Amino acid sequence: MGQGAGVPLRVVSYNIHSQRDDTAALAAVVRAATPDVVIVQEGPRRFRWRQKSATLAEAFGLVVAAG
Repeated sequence: MGQGAGVPLRVVSYNIHSQRDDTAALAAVVRAATPDVVIVQEGPRRFRWRQKSATLAEAFGLVVAAG
């Protein structure tokens, strides 16, 4: 690819500590970063993890692509 070719992509990686922190504050931080992709460490696990992941993604203004 030549210089100037391509599309900018903003990727944010965040450890959410099994969602023990304030979800509203977390969502505000992620939204302020205006990411295209968010990689979440220690995301929802076990019981209803798919729904919890979808709810978290919705709070970010994004959708779940993998879980």
